[in-house]
Amino acid sequence: MATASVSATISEWLSRLPCDYREAQPKLERFEHFHLGGSAVLGWLEDSNLANLTWLDLGSGVGGNARFLASKLSASAVDCFDIDESLNAANDQLNRHFGVNVHTHRRDLSKPSGLPESDAALVSHIGLFIGQEAFSRLVRSLVVETLVIIEPVARGSYGYPQMWADSQSHDRLMTAASIEQSIEAAGFRISDKRNLTPQVVDWFRTMKPVAAGELSLADCLGWPDFRDRTSNGRRAITVGSLEVLGWVCSRPLAG
Repeated sequence: MATASVSATISEWLSRLPCDYREAQPKLERFEHFHLGGSAVLGWLEDSNLANLTWLDLGSGVGGNARFLASKLSASAVDCFDIDESLNAANDQLNRHFGVNVHTHRRDLSKPSGLPESDAALVSHIGLFIGQEAFSRLVRSLVVETLVIIEPVARGSYGYPQMWADSQSHDRLMTAASIEQSIEAAGFRISDKRNLTPQVVDWFRTMKPVAAGELSLADCLGWPDFRDRTSNGRRAITVGSLEVLGWVCSRPLAG
């Protein structure tokens, strides 16, 4: 759980933001969509027929994707699941400030049994933390009609377990083919797939540093320079060793 000092810092930071989520977006953008490709996929979903649904946000972090779903896709409810209690606590604070219908739950997603039914699920940056076998198990466990996946995938020998890792000694990044095998084995049909890498490259290029004397959400959480923390991912994408892909999947109609 977030410490009292972190919670107080976030509260002070939020007090300077408007309560309207869309109006606050410029101040949030640097960290709100810290899942690479998150903002690109969610912008893509704005043009879909996925409004007014209930959603599970699996691997929710601080809830930026969930608040997008609640605000811009008019989701009737979003339930967030993440193992990190400090991120869940920050997520709760942000949701209360903006008055969105988003709820957090602590869950180890490598053990997914018992997840609730929902209209749709967003699975974001899970494989690089739990690995291929657990990822497949998670997708098979979902009782939803629509599945959206955002995942960084390996190209060549790139094998960092997460974007800011300092070592190549572990390789949890999946391939596009292995993700699609998991999707199909779980009974979903891929209805759309996009390479989000160009948008991620542009996001890295345009990400502006916080003005002198100002805190970002990353600073509040004790991540003082988000740009540095993501340097490995940025470098890998730049040299073509890493891609970020998005899939929209659905259950085939019965009969």
